[in-house]
Amino acid sequence: MLKGRYLYDAWNGRMSIMARPELTWFWIRDRDPFINISLSYPYVTVLWHAPPDLGIELAGAYKTTVWSTSASW
Repeated sequence: MLKGRYLYDAWNGRMSIMARPELTWFWIRDRDPFINISLSYPYVTVLWHAPPDLGIELAGAYKTTVWSTSASW
């Protein structure tokens, strides 16, 4: 899957579009979903389908910081 996200920075008025590719792996057991594992930029998600109608999700992300010089700062 390829997601696109529109970002607007209210501090300095910058607008950008970020592409976020995602790869998801599904584990099906006895014709029912068991676990989904998703890797995307910059997230990792594991979703466990606990029976009968409960899903438990664990997600994590790594922090990214972009430094730039600016006359307004």
